[in-house]
Parts: sequence; structure tokens; C-alpha cells
Amino acid sequence: MELKQVINSSGTLKTILIEDVVFQSDEISKYKEIFDSLKALGIIEHGDFSDRHWYTFDEIKNVIVPLRFELDVYAELQISLKCFIASQLAMSKASSTVKMTLESLKTIILETNGFKIDKLNSFLSQLEISSPGQAYRYSRHIINYLNFYPIKNRDIFLERCYTISRIDTKNRDLPELNDIIEFDRIVNDYFRRTPIEDHLMFKPIQIFWVVTNIIPLRPSEFTLLKTNCLETKNGNYYIEVPRIKNGEGEAVHYQSIQITEDIYFFIQEFILRQKQLGIESAYLCSLEFHERSYEPSWPRKVTDGSESFQDRVTSTQLHGLLKRFYKQVVEGMYSEYASMQIIPAHTRHFAIINMFLQGYNMLSIARMAGHLDLKTQDNYYSHAKTFAQSHVYNLLRTGMGEKMGENIPNGIFGWRQKLRDKSARFIRYSHEELNEKYRKVTYGYCKSENFPYDCVEDCRVCLTNFIFKPRLDEERQAGTWLESYSKELKQKIDTTLDLMISTSKSLSKLSNPITETSFSNASRQLQQYMDHKLLVDLKISEGDYDGREV
Repeated sequence: MELKQVINSSGTLKTILIEDVVFQSDEISKYKEIFDSLKALGIIEHGDFSDRHWYTFDEIKNVIVPLRFELDVYAELQISLKCFIASQLAMSKASSTVKMTLESLKTIILETNGFKIDKLNSFLSQLEISSPGQAYRYSRHIINYLNFYPIKNRDIFLERCYTISRIDTKNRDLPELNDIIEFDRIVNDYFRRTPIEDHLMFKPIQIFWVVTNIIPLRPSEFTLLKTNCLETKNGNYYIEVPRIKNGEGEAVHYQSIQITEDIYFFIQEFILRQKQLGIESAYLCSLEFHERSYEPSWPRKVTDGSESFQDRVTSTQLHGLLKRFYKQVVEGMYSEYASMQIIPAHTRHFAIINMFLQGYNMLSIARMAGHLDLKTQDNYYSHAKTFAQSHVYNLLRTGMGEKMGENIPNGIFGWRQKLRDKSARFIRYSHEELNEKYRKVTYGYCKSENFPYDCVEDCRVCLTNFIFKPRLDEERQAGTWLESYSKELKQKIDTTLDLMISTSKSLSKLSNPITETSFSNASRQLQQYMDHKLLVDLKISEGDYDGREV
């Protein structure tokens, strides 16, 4: 087994010591020293190497995790298993992950009578039928453990395990577009209209919604944000975000990401609010703030064998608060019931897909999302076309609506408002009045005094000068005219996305200026196609072509 330890870390550069480790019964003292080091570092909270139970601290989940060996009947395997688990902890594997490994290996040892080949074959064969995913996971645990502890006939065991293939998992399902838009509208409206005293307990939900739709953060990373996460340098604003998952197995490291002034002061306001309440915590979403918001009727969940250790909420508590927000606000106050509720893990997907559609290449997205394996991002591209073809992307381009005060130009809310303004201005005029004042064009009128030099590629996507007002007898043809162009734009979006995905994958293998320029150009073209499709679809959906005169 390879033992990897980060012995030096500076920014994005790390020095990693890799050592091939194979268990030897006469080297137990070495693993006892590793155990003592882990205890001195606070990774192991209490217990001795000889104990049947160790207790470790999981910084990510913010709990004490018990490691129960309880394999006295297989004393030699138990000793090797303790040494193996100590090695896993020494590689900074999360305690909860190590616990899962331990429990899996205990199950395997007990089910196979201490690694009897006939029992192993039977055990794995049954799992391959009943639970193929579990069979694969168990086979990986066996391979890792036997590479560390070479038992008799190890090669036969390994050969059997290598026959089990990984089962492809489906991509995460995302909520329906309308549910996302409606949730965003409610978040904006609720926090804008209600007094701070009424909505303060749900403030972490608003912060989570704002931050994680812009920065790809796992829920467990968001809960690790520190109170001193904000900083300014040379007139720019930054946030220090935690990262918990990478190839070297580091538990937590921090990354500085530039943010806007609006987001900086939005978070700063919440930090100051907690200080006014007398809450002093190292974490942005403190446990003390969370507990002050509890009502007596709300149940408290206690993790089996665990307890909260740091003064911060866990991802489980964040999810619980979000569910409470749905019940009390979304359903209770606004009477909206989603077919699929948003969960904290969804927003990371929104942010990654949004970055790709904005033209960030795979390397930039990997850095922002904390990915080391670029193939990880392939899972997100399957959603890209769905986002591009829907109003979700346009919603994201506005910074999730109005919450930060300013819309990005050409976002959905900006387009919609401009269209409504135009409709309000011109609906009161008859066709005769418009015809006297403006130039008649297909299914409407043109305001430009410099026609045709102000013209864009098509009247259907001209927001500045085109007044869409077909006559009553033109209504059906006008609808077909819009719908045909919407379909044409959809095809252009699909084609451009395919080009961007293939180009981005090429950039991940070999970066060159020509390929980067091609990707950048395709991204800009995609923005234009999506803006145009949004404009056309809004005209269709809002019925601007009904031909009525007021």
C-alpha cells in the first residue's frame, strides 16, 4: 500500500512523501508511534492502541467518530487492521471515511470466516447479484487492505476482486426549472419584505444561496467558512474558502477566490450582526447562532456515538434548516409546493455549469471547484444543454435574481422588464398611429431613424428598435415566425455547446492559443444565442403578438 503524506504545502504547491508500506508483524511499534502522533495532533481524541475502541475527530462533519474493532476472535487480523486504519488516518483521510472502511472490512472478515477463499467467492457473488455497487466497493476495500497485509494466497483474492467492475452511477437529478426560479423569487422577496428580527434565523440560507450559486462549494465546505474569511487587497475583495477533497487526501485546505464588492459587504453584514448579538465564533455559521434560533418544539438530532465538537453548524444541520425554510416560508407563507426540493448539494452543480457556460475552461473550473481530476467535470456537462435551453442559466447570470441589487446585462429579469416596458408604451397605440410614426416591418414596426444601418441580424432579436405588433389576421403566422426562429436558435445552442465541450476537453490535455481562442469565441457566441432565444421565447410566452388594440 502507498502511504502518502503531505510534508510541506505552500499555495498550490505541495511536497508529498510517498512510501510503499507492507505490514510486518515485527514492526507493530512503528504503527503505535503513528497512533501516538495522531493522538498528539488531536486526530485521535482518546483511546490507546490496544483498546477495542478508538475515538477520532472528523473536522469536516464536526463530530467525534468512534472506531470499533471488536474482532477478538481474529486477533492477528485485528492487529493488522488497527495498523491499516492508523495508516489511513496518517494520510489525512476523513475519520468518517475511515470508519466506513473499517466497518466494511469487519463485515468482510466476519462473512468470509477470516478470509477463506470459498467464503469470499460466495459472499462477493451474492453481492454482485443483489448489490453490484456494494460488491465493487467491498472489492476495493479488500484490494487496499491486502496490498497492506499480504495474507496467504493473496493473489487469488486480488484476482477475484479485480473481476468486479465499477458500476456507472447516474448524474445527480436537479430540480425543475420552474421550482428553482420560484425558490429564488421567494428567497429574494422574503428577505426583502420581512423585518430582520423575523428572518434572522434563516439568514444562513440566504448566504448559502448567494455564495454557492457563484462559488462551487460543497455543503460541508460552506459550513467550514471562517468568520475571518473576507479580506481586501489592492482594492479587490476576496473570500477564503475551504476545500476538503483532493487526490492527496488532505482533510481541509483553504483557497482565496476573488468576489464582488456586493458579496463582500453582504457577508460582512452578517458577521457584524452576530457580533452585535454577542456571538464570538471562529466560524461564519456558528452553532451558537443556530441554536439560538431553535424553538422548543424542534427536535434535536444526535449522531450515533458522536457529538458536535466545534462551534459551527454541520452540513446536516444546514440541510435541516433548508427543509425548515421550505416548510415554514416556501410552503407556509407562499403556498408553493415543489415537485423536487432544492438541497444544499444542488447549488454546487448550478455554479459549475454556469461557469462552463460563461466560458471558463476546464482548468479554471477545476481550480474553483476543488477538482484535481478533470474527468470529474464530465458529469456536469450532461446538464449543460438543459441549463442553456432553459431560463435557469439566464437566472444564474443575474446572480440569482435581484439579491445582489444589480443584474448582469441581458439577464432574464432585465430582458423581461424591458419587454414589459415596451409593451406598456406601445400597446395603447393603434396600428395606424404606429404606422404614421414608425417604419412598417415584418409583424411590427421599426423605431430606427437610421434604417437599415442600425439593423441586427434579425428583427426578432432586436430589443432597441423593433416593436413586435402583428395585426390580428397575422397572429398565427407571427407565432410560427417566432417559434421557427426559437427552434433554429436551439439548434445553434446545441451545436455551439458540443463545440465548447470538445474544445474544453482538448484544452485539458494540451493548451494552445488557437484552441483557447476557439473556446472563447464559442462561449461569446453561446451567450448571444441564449440571449436571443430568451428574447424570442419571452415574446412567445407573453403573448405580445395577439394583435389587440387598446
